[in-house]
Amino acid sequence: MFNTHTAISKFLTARYAEDVDKAQRAAELLLNVGAPQMGMSKPVAERHGRVDIQRAELQQRFLDETVLPHLGADGPLGENADRQLRLLAWAYSNHPDYKDRWLP
Repeated sequence: MFNTHTAISKFLTARYAEDVDKAQRAAELLLNVGAPQMGMSKPVAERHGRVDIQRAELQQRFLDETVLPHLGADGPLGENADRQLRLLAWAYSNHPDYKDRWLP
């Protein structure tokens, strides 16, 4: 089970890093291209960009702080952490590196 947990954790960490990168690029594009075309002020565009980046970064923090510490624990705590990990990975089930054996 621990090898599966490690594999899923690494998979999620890679996806979350990609999400942060995408959010950073989207924020830059919004600020430099989209906002001027839509008549959006620079402060509003910056705030939207920061929120999207923060949302992406919080995925990793959630994993690190609330799921990973409890993987392998006995009883309901460990079972819940395993289920959470698999549910988080399931969000990326269309990714070519996702494994069907990870389904919750």
